[in-house]
Amino acid sequence: MPNYYVPPFTQWGSQSFKRRAICLHGLTSSSQVWCHVAEGYLVTAPDLIGHGIARHGSSSDGYTIDAYANDLVPLLSTKFQYNTLIGHSFGGPIALALVPLMLEAGAQFVHVVLVEPALELSNSSLHEMRIESVDEVTNVKGWQTYMRENPQWQERDAKVKSFGAQTCDPFTVIQVCDQNSPWSFTRLLPPRCPNIKITILASDPNLRPYFTPAEMQALRTTRPDIHTIVVRGSSHAIPREAPNVIVDAAVRDMFLSDVQMRTVHDDVETCKACGYARRK
Repeated sequence: MPNYYVPPFTQWGSQSFKRRAICLHGLTSSSQVWCHVAEGYLVTAPDLIGHGIARHGSSSDGYTIDAYANDLVPLLSTKFQYNTLIGHSFGGPIALALVPLMLEAGAQFVHVVLVEPALELSNSSLHEMRIESVDEVTNVKGWQTYMRENPQWQERDAKVKSFGAQTCDPFTVIQVCDQNSPWSFTRLLPPRCPNIKITILASDPNLRPYFTPAEMQALRTTRPDIHTIVVRGSSHAIPREAPNVIVDAAVRDMFLSDVQMRTVHDDVETCKACGYARRK
């Protein structure tokens, strides 16, 4: 059945820009977290279900990574095509699940920037995230408290953080954690392909990164085509603490490489490299 739900979104920049990005926030956050990264390209940042001003779901709704990605398909049905996906934390695996849907919608090239992506969490780490996130949205801190705890943030960052907690709820957190257990999404990384570029930004190893040094080392060995960067001095909150690094990564190497395609249908072609269908 077609998905007629169109998620609410915040948009910055001109639709005339050639670089166009969909930015996906993390758990207990909102679209406003991307306010600092809209520089030189069009940014469309949706509020994911259960967050911000998006609808809050029920027990009949899907909270899996794939379900969240499918909810974003209506954003791809526009007069212009997106060529960049940026996902922070929980938004990272959702971005990966959205890649084949973007190609099917007609994107000729996709640059995926994963910002501290939550790709692999042990059962204990998932349980810890669930407890901390439920507490965050139950006992909501005011923006002044966030400023005291994070003096490097701007006032707007603290207000956006508090807003995200106020507009999320324990039900959403619990469903996300339960419906995505075991939490293992490295498998969603697309195969090496000339029309897909992947960049991963990891926080300082000394500041409790979600994307761990072990994960980074493994990818550097098995997937040298993936560009990995450590953002020294930044915690998990890279969109607030080092947005310039995200902007630099988002606009780097945005060029479509030549790729041989074989036609499998009148209006769809499949890439020989990655196997993803792409609409002509």
